[in-house]
Amino acid sequence: MGNATSSGSRGHHDESVDYGALVPQGVYTGLRDWNHPVVSQFIIARKLAPFYRPLEDYEDSWDDDQILAARKDLPGPENSDHPSRSESTHSLSSKSKRSAPVKDQPRPDAAVYRGAVECPICFLYYPPNINHSRCCDQAICTECFVQIKRNEPTTTHLVSEPAACPYCVQDNFGVVYRPPLWRAGIGSEGSVSQTCFLPHSAPDSSHKRRQKSYGADSPEVVTTDQIRPDWEAKLAAVRAAVARRANRRIIMRQVGDRLIPVGVTSGRVHSLTLEEAAEAAEGGGSRRRRRHAGNSQLEQYMSIPGQDLEELMLMEAMRLSLIEHEEQQRKEAEEKRKQEAAAAAAAGNTTE
Repeated sequence: MGNATSSGSRGHHDESVDYGALVPQGVYTGLRDWNHPVVSQFIIARKLAPFYRPLEDYEDSWDDDQILAARKDLPGPENSDHPSRSESTHSLSSKSKRSAPVKDQPRPDAAVYRGAVECPICFLYYPPNINHSRCCDQAICTECFVQIKRNEPTTTHLVSEPAACPYCVQDNFGVVYRPPLWRAGIGSEGSVSQTCFLPHSAPDSSHKRRQKSYGADSPEVVTTDQIRPDWEAKLAAVRAAVARRANRRIIMRQVGDRLIPVGVTSGRVHSLTLEEAAEAAEGGGSRRRRRHAGNSQLEQYMSIPGQDLEELMLMEAMRLSLIEHEEQQRKEAEEKRKQEAAAAAAAGNTTE
């Protein structure tokens, strides 16, 4: 009988752990920026509670059908095949007025919710095998846990403080998970506990208050940093960008009575050499051709991933300054030619 139960439910729960999922169930709709393989591995290893489809309400007196009807709707078109909660509730209330039917087979997917616990953050109900904070032993569902993270470093705030506990505000937030006595889904093959401790026969709904807290580096703890292991790389990238800007210098060149910017010291944008600057300042070519070339160069820089916008704007300002200087020189040269021509004409008239 035990083998039949195992093989019969295996196909439906191949991608589940203890009747919970490896992916979020739609409580939050924002960016899922944690490391998905890491989170899945923690769930499979039973160090983190699965993503259970939560109940919007819960009563100890409910039967299996009422429990399943109270589950939160999943986002997406898959809901169209299921009756709405109001329809389910109406159907259940009508059914309750009739005589009690013969007891059906136990439904483990409903039995796991017996003794459901409310998550204090999202106010939804989950099976009693829920995560608890390592510090103050408060319940927290996996949906809410993966939302908690360090503040992103910025160019004006070059530190990344560890995430704090949402309950007692202790640093290095992490959770401890006590899995149920039974097993189902991934990792349950060949497990004796799967056939002996089904959730309908031996629910483990009580949670005894811990007398001590766990350290952040304890092997039983899963921290927010562990599910976002790239936080150090992000911090290093921001610090490197700030250091690069601090070390950047604008290269100026004296041209006549003006200082012309001819380049910028940067690890990203190509800096003009003095020869290139002199050619740009003194070389021929029409203004339109030079502007077109500059735009092409700017477009080339814009196509580089991660290009610093401030550096691009600085390069564009220098390019326009060079064009303005060239135009000024052209006007001065033209004015000088006019003056020389007028002087020559005046000298010719005097000679006559």
